[in-house]
Parts: sequence; C-alpha cells; structure tokens
Amino acid sequence: MSSDRYVDGLAIDLFVDFNGEDDTGLPWTDLDDATDASRIVPGRYVIGGAGSAVAVIQVIDVAEDGLVHVRPVRGTLEENRHLLDAPPFTALTHRDQLDN
Repeated sequence: MSSDRYVDGLAIDLFVDFNGEDDTGLPWTDLDDATDASRIVPGRYVIGGAGSAVAVIQVIDVAEDGLVHVRPVRGTLEENRHLLDAPPFTALTHRDQLDN
C-alpha cells in the first residue's frame, strides 16, 4: 500500500493541488489523476488532495477533455467521512451557486 495514495487509512481518489484555480475560481485537475476514474462523477464526494493537504471534495464537473473541477468541503476528513458513502447527485454549476 503506497503511502502517497492513502491518508488515515482512506484511499485518495483524486490527486489535486488546491492552490491551482482557473477562471472559475475552483481547484482543478485531470481525470488521469484519479485512482479510479469511474468514481469521479459530478456530485460525488471523494477524497482528494496531495501531500498533507487532503480533504473530502465534491466533484463539480468533468469536461469531455478530462478537466475536473472540485470543491473542497470544510472540516476534517473524520467530520466529512459520512459524505463518502452518499450517492452522487446533480451538482449545481459554480455559476448557479454564485447566482443564489
């Protein structure tokens, strides 16, 4: 079990640099950075990050070219662990969230 793929006994589903934001204001990464691309669907909560910056994240969208936007969830992994078992739901787009 590679130590860079696990944190607190949980597998990191998507490697993402939280400091990398594009013009949407959201962190992004590539679908190729997922340990299992089938889990990376809009609305799903997964574990993401890199190094010591790891959190539960919500997948906001996945573009045809493999660009993935995510939203880190505030709180600790332990506080948000219950979200990992939730079924994915249709996530609002970032613009929809700003309009409300």
